[in-house]
Amino acid sequence: MMKKLVKPIVWSVMTLFLMFSLFGCYGNMTLTKKVWAWNGSLGSEPVQTLVMWALAIAPVYEIAVMADVVFLNTIEYWTGTNPLAMADGTTDVRTVQSDGKTFEIKTMKNSITITETVGPNSGKSVEISFDESTSAWNMSDGSQEIKLAQMTDHTLNLIYPNGKTLAIDLGSK
Repeated sequence: MMKKLVKPIVWSVMTLFLMFSLFGCYGNMTLTKKVWAWNGSLGSEPVQTLVMWALAIAPVYEIAVMADVVFLNTIEYWTGTNPLAMADGTTDVRTVQSDGKTFEIKTMKNSITITETVGPNSGKSVEISFDESTSAWNMSDGSQEIKLAQMTDHTLNLIYPNGKTLAIDLGSK
């Protein structure tokens, strides 16, 4: 009886968490729009339709939407900018307060730097950046760099803190 209740309770809690954590988090959906724009540039309408179906089955569109909703639009909601939508040389700096701490969030194209300016870790920073040469997202605190995700060929590799990798096949181009 107890085992039958655990799964629905876990799913309900996860659904409520996502619902409230993403509430009001409607963003530009920049990554999804880039995939859509690329698909729209492929020529005639029948070709675009076939590629759209292939990208939906692959599941390129689904991954782009999830990356936008969970990661990029959440960043955009809290900082006011989307790192993929920024032009070269553009910088956006915001100040955020939480639990008696103050943070400066500096967003530039392909990077976000978060610095605690008031609090027990005042002066400490973490940077999340995209390295175009390796197609990887990395996180660094200045002394250590951790790879979070990397694209290789047609595979998105998400790297867990324990070093294990979740490989997501995005299909062929």
